[in-house]
Amino acid sequence: MLGISAAITLALGYIAFTNSDFFADDMLSLFELRRDGVGRFLQSPVNVQWVPLHRLATWAIDRAFGHRFGAALSVSLLFHVAGLAMLYRVVRRLTKAQRSASGRDRDGLAERVAPAMLVLLYATHLFVGIQLLWWSSGLHRLPYALATLVAMDRWLEFRETTRKRDAVWVAFATLVAAGFYAKGPLVVPHVLALEACLIRHTPSERRLTHLKAAAALMAWAGLVGWLGLSLSGQTSFVQANLSLIAQIEWEALKVLLAGFVGQAAGLYVPLASRAGFLVVAILGIAAGVASVRQRREHVWSWVLIGVAITANTAVLALSNRGAVWGVMLAHGHRYYLDHLVVLIPLLALVLPDALGRSSSTPRRWIVCAAIVMFASASNVAGLHGLLRSRYAPFVQTHAFFERFGDELARVRATVPRPERVFQNGRMPRPLLGIAPQYNSWSHMAMAMNLDLQFSPRGKWLIEPDGSIVRKAANGSPQQRR
Repeated sequence: MLGISAAITLALGYIAFTNSDFFADDMLSLFELRRDGVGRFLQSPVNVQWVPLHRLATWAIDRAFGHRFGAALSVSLLFHVAGLAMLYRVVRRLTKAQRSASGRDRDGLAERVAPAMLVLLYATHLFVGIQLLWWSSGLHRLPYALATLVAMDRWLEFRETTRKRDAVWVAFATLVAAGFYAKGPLVVPHVLALEACLIRHTPSERRLTHLKAAAALMAWAGLVGWLGLSLSGQTSFVQANLSLIAQIEWEALKVLLAGFVGQAAGLYVPLASRAGFLVVAILGIAAGVASVRQRREHVWSWVLIGVAITANTAVLALSNRGAVWGVMLAHGHRYYLDHLVVLIPLLALVLPDALGRSSSTPRRWIVCAAIVMFASASNVAGLHGLLRSRYAPFVQTHAFFERFGDELARVRATVPRPERVFQNGRMPRPLLGIAPQYNSWSHMAMAMNLDLQFSPRGKWLIEPDGSIVRKAANGSPQQRR
């Protein structure tokens, strides 16, 4: 299954490379880099997030490769693949810890198979693949996911050795995560969710040490979070009403669960999304009942899974975006990697017991593996389907830049430089950023670092599809180059 995960990851990279390009916020960041200069750019927030490592990575990739989406995508894939490797390591350690605690599965099948299944489920998940389509979104969340998993791994090592340097690694990973994503401080609560599940099996003489380290890390996370909010100029969350929060939470749960079978749930796709949500919900309830029947303590694990999902959604619901977008916020599929990066490790604690002893119930493992592979295939198909429907702006942007590059090369080859003067105009919606100061063709040219001249009397027009045409005397398009 690890081989399948690797193959599908490469396939997702190919799908992103052939269907997407720098989009909206990506172009806005490049425009701000040209306009403000490197120093000011590195110190400025991304929207409302003060994330200097995100800015630094954007500058470094632009400096090394220029306006090449393939190079930026390669960086995203590196973060993603490193995250998969770390996820496998974390999940394997967790299943091993649970096997040692329960005494079940003495042949070690769960320790070998469960991690591979969970990594495959994560690697091919629709909402993970989406991170590869949108550069700036993926650059927030893929490093954050990697840092979270590194922190989990180091905490699991700390549980075994109580070495201070492992706890320091958790603090460092939290700081790095916050450098890419405003939710970086949540790394510590996610790590401690694992501790809450495992502390029952911790020797009593070590529990106080773990609690002291946990308290110190929570204080550190609070400091990092406060610093990020202060530097971004955002001093508090917008307080949404409880009814709205409940609506966002419920819709987000449906979106998250339907995503496991490759369905992009939302209010405007009710039939397919509800079917996917119900199927995954039934499977989850069955797994919960089976695991609790094996070990009563898994009630606490499932409670923590629910808390982790609810808390990640609540951070969004309480933000200014929750107040602006309301329930529609739950349809932002890029947000759900935050849920998955803690959900999958927590599932590793209950999956082996949910399937029973491998020696007595091998059929359950086979059925589970078949379900995971079906879900993975559905997710890849779901991503491809999204690119043909709701996520058409990515495809439109890719087609625009492909055509615009060819057209510009032909104009440069056939038209003398003094005559290559373009008339400025407003960009089409798929290319627009979130800020009003980035909306014209001259802004796009600056973001792409193109040496183009613009004038109200320019003879050349850029069309919304990327074509370049010569303006006739009456102002209408006359000739296509």
